[in-house]
Amino acid sequence: MKTLHELASKLQTYIIKSQEDAHNQTNLNVTKYNNLKLRMETRLHYPNVIVCIGISEATFNIADGTKTDGGLGPDEKYVRKWLGSSTIVADLKEIWIAMSDLIKAEDEEKAIAMEGEADEAKRDAPRKKHLRNLMDMTAPLDTEPESEDEDEEDEEGEELMTLEESIQHKDAPVEKDDTEPETVEDVKKNLKNYLKSMFRRI
Repeated sequence: MKTLHELASKLQTYIIKSQEDAHNQTNLNVTKYNNLKLRMETRLHYPNVIVCIGISEATFNIADGTKTDGGLGPDEKYVRKWLGSSTIVADLKEIWIAMSDLIKAEDEEKAIAMEGEADEAKRDAPRKKHLRNLMDMTAPLDTEPESEDEDEEDEEGEELMTLEESIQHKDAPVEKDDTEPETVEDVKKNLKNYLKSMFRRI
């Protein structure tokens, strides 16, 4: 299968030779055809070839050789004759079919990929929802943080307490409400504190 680049070279040669045969060599500008290009637009619903010569451009229907858009000026008649060749038309149709099949395959791959992503998203949705629920259940309740100033004051108060005050604070009997009955543990604790105070006095 030939390429569009190879066919563009053939068209370039054909136009130059046609003008030479017409004894138009005095007005012939060969460099004008150095940038001659062929391309195809697969978005169009019919097999086509777009011929670009310099700043001019025209679109032709490969099936019947008619021009559907644009214009090439005086060179257009040579292009139409070239497109009249059955060999050229067959080569262009072969390229068109190959390009169409390639684009169709790419579109199918994209569609399959999109379907796969959609299925994966559907499968992940319950897992993501379950994860969000677990995070909500384990989230800590909003509590007001203790201020740093209060912590600093507590630390300073503890440092100011002397050793003697700490001992007295530790040994001081816990005041209880007289209305509440003393338990066995309270009695033992009070007796222990009393004996400790007696030994200190001795």
